[in-house]
Amino acid sequence: MHMKTETIANPDLLRQKRAVHHALCTVLSEQEAENALSVWEENFSSSGSIFGGVNQFAREVCVTFDKSSRQRELVHAMNRALLTKDADLRPLPNENPNPAIETAPTAANGAIPTGEQAVTAEFQAFQLLLLLLLTEIDKSQPGLGADCREFLSNAVENLPWSPAQQEQVMNLLHRGSATQTRAHRPGQLKTLMRHLTAWMKEKLGSETALLIVRQAVSQIGKTDAGINYSLKQFF
Repeated sequence: MHMKTETIANPDLLRQKRAVHHALCTVLSEQEAENALSVWEENFSSSGSIFGGVNQFAREVCVTFDKSSRQRELVHAMNRALLTKDADLRPLPNENPNPAIETAPTAANGAIPTGEQAVTAEFQAFQLLLLLLLTEIDKSQPGLGADCREFLSNAVENLPWSPAQQEQVMNLLHRGSATQTRAHRPGQLKTLMRHLTAWMKEKLGSETALLIVRQAVSQIGKTDAGINYSLKQFF
């Protein structure tokens, strides 16, 4: 399993790489974790799935390093680490610490300063798309919608967002509506949508999940919000 790991330039992928390494170190030595991480990078590059395939990867790692009795522990560690705040993850080997995350100008309470546009086209489109996807998930299996909201709530709580950004998405998840008081930085809502689609593929199967997403994108794309903001930017 040993091979040279390549640097992942994309910040989201780098964070996921750090999370996987953090989880691997709960059952493996540092060197073993580094070797196993290179295999995860290969699996991710071929599948593009963040959460999908966790069980299979954990099983392969535990068999390779004679840790079969700890497979469940590794699966739980990986799922937790993928939702853990960056500051709580151990650094990668030879990693240079990343300076503070760049943020848009905000007032002291995290709201958009007076004079800036609070409601963005991106968030309007995201609202409609997320609520439609949640509706379809609710219809698919009893109780699955509640599981999805809990999963997304945990993800939002552990993403490096401001309290105002978290609150407005939490309101969407649990109240079905939200008043935007804080703009999201480029890529933030896309990251959450990618978490959701990966979860859907794991729970519903890739074919069903992709069909639901395509239909939702097509439906919302015909609305004013979908016309004003390209939904493809979320994927």
